Amino acid sequence: MRAALLAGWLLAAAALPAAAQQLTLQAADGREVVVTAAELAAMPHQQLRAPGRDPAFYEGVPLGLLLARLGVPQGEALRGRALALAVVVRAADGYAAVLALAEADAVTRDAPVILADRRADGPLAAEEAPFRLIVGGDRRPARSARQVVRIELRDLR
Repeated sequence: MRAALLAGWLLAAAALPAAAQQLTLQAADGREVVVTAAELAAMPHQQLRAPGRDPAFYEGVPLGLLLARLGVPQGEALRGRALALAVVVRAADGYAAVLALAEADAVTRDAPVILADRRADGPLAAEEAPFRLIVGGDRRPARSARQVVRIELRDLR
């Protein structure tokens, strides 16, 4: 009996890192899309320096590219009602950061916003993983959330 309990506990513990290595995207209508770490790693990446005291360079997927999986308008199509959409980035520890949808759009904003899955010099540190939001152009890293597990769109109308 003890062996069976131990085996069950070990299987459950082994499954935890796999579940933590994914990102849930939620559209304003409640529809969800799950992106695994492997899928994110296969997407086009760009490099960005984190603002603040930690001058490390990070590599990640442009946030707008991830939001495209939810069918949000981008580029020239981003206007009107879509400008009332907010992007809420949630971390495993309960931290949340908010951006306007236009801030995630490469056509609207000069400074990029990425969801990093690694540092330029290696993997993310344990306290940053599984993903870290890096908001280029911010003077302070307050919106550069660590341990990102969920990104939600909210209609503010």
